[in-house]
Formats: sequence, C-alpha cells, structure tokens
Amino acid sequence: MGGFLTLLSSTNLVQHVNFPTHNHNHTLDLIITSSLSKVSPDISFSFDTPSDHYPIFTHLNILPTPRPDPVSHSFRRISSINIEAFTQDLSSSDLVLNPPSSLDDLLSSYNTTLSTLLDKHAPIITKSGSHSNNPWYNSYLQAFKSFRRRLERTYKRTRDPQLLSALKTATNKYHSLLATAKKRFYSSLVHSRSSNPRLLWKTINQLLHRNSPSPLPSTLPSSSL
Repeated sequence: MGGFLTLLSSTNLVQHVNFPTHNHNHTLDLIITSSLSKVSPDISFSFDTPSDHYPIFTHLNILPTPRPDPVSHSFRRISSINIEAFTQDLSSSDLVLNPPSSLDDLLSSYNTTLSTLLDKHAPIITKSGSHSNNPWYNSYLQAFKSFRRRLERTYKRTRDPQLLSALKTATNKYHSLLATAKKRFYSSLVHSRSSNPRLLWKTINQLLHRNSPSPLPSTLPSSSL
C-alpha cells in the first residue's frame, strides 16, 4: 500500500480512504482526487452490507462554475443599405464634387466621406448575446441556432426554394426548442423550491415580474403641474 500511495503522490494524486474497506482489513476501495483539486471529499462507510466490502459514501463540496461575462458583438446591416440613397449622397459629397488636389488630402477625404456615409446608412449596432444570461439556454440551442443561421445565409445567396422550406422548418423548430427549454428549466426550478414556500413565492414573483419598480415618478416639479 505504501508503494501505491507513493506512486499516487508522484502524479499529484491523493487517496482519501484511510481505513479498511474489506472484512479482512484491506483497503480495496479507493477515492482519488488531484492534490490541486478544490474538491474536499467527506467520506463515511457502513458495516451494514451483505458483501465482504463496506459501502463507502462520499459527499463532495463542488463549487459551481462561474458564468462567463456576457459577450457583445457589433455589426452593420450592410445588406439593408439603400443603394440608390447611398449613391445619391456620395454623388453630392465633396469627395466627388470638390476632390482635394493632393494625394494625402484625397485619401483623407475618401476615408472620412465613406465612413460618414456608412455610419448614416448602416450604423454600427452593438448587441449582447441575447441568451448569454439565461440559464436555460444550452449548447444544443446554440448549435441549432448556428445551423439555422447558415441555412439563412445560404438561402439569401442562392434563393433556392428548397432551402427556403428548410429554413422555415428550422426556424419553427428553433422556437419550439426555446419554449421547451424554458418550460423544463422553470418547471424544475419551481419543483426544487416547492418545499420552501417563502423561496417558492419569491421565485414565482420574480418569474412574473411582480416586483418591478413603478415607472411613475415619486414627485413632480410644480412647473410641470
């Protein structure tokens, strides 16, 4: 046993069972973790068994993995630009009507004009991941959403009627999966708290947004009255 423990130690492993687990005083049942692990096994055993092994019970103190910070992304709706309006604004700009004579000034005018027109016709939109803070949103939903997006991009490029039919089917299924995931999560949440009425009603009030602050101001200036 000493050689086995030495071998575990050489690979940064720890054996937590330090008592006999067999009726002949042998330690045959093992609970091994990494020496760097934050898991702290609370081990117990019982003699009440029909076998020659003692059952081992382990309670692990495992901290939940912290959620990642919400991810935001910025984009422009280039495909929604009104080409006619964009061309008209470009034609009436100083870049076209009164272009600079020097190369440096011309380059600067080119960059400034196009950036301004792009901000006007396709402004930058920044959004956070719509489901990044929703605990019911899982990796399968994310993968199916990506699949639906690929179908959408391919259909916009090809305009294939069969792809349009597949896109509609995928869209309906995605919304159905979202509804099912929400239902399962909230049903499980309510069920897990059903034994604690105070916590249960607190959860229900949060789900129904009953504790939302009033949109009305507490006071009004006399001038407004």
